[in-house]
Amino acid sequence: MLSESIRLQLAGTSVRVIELEPPSVRTGLLPARRTARSRCRSDEFITEAVSLLESQPDAKEIQSNG
Repeated sequence: MLSESIRLQLAGTSVRVIELEPPSVRTGLLPARRTARSRCRSDEFITEAVSLLESQPDAKEIQSNG
């Protein structure tokens, strides 16, 4: 709802609001998350997210599969 509200408020301006829903990503923030196999590596997520943004330039929401 927040991104939709912001998108409506900024309609008619040069600002675009795209909601990106990431999967569970392995990070170094918590040791257990760094090695969890069920989580997507952060570099894989970034590559996928950039690819999705490039291939769907008019998208309002993007869900990454990770």
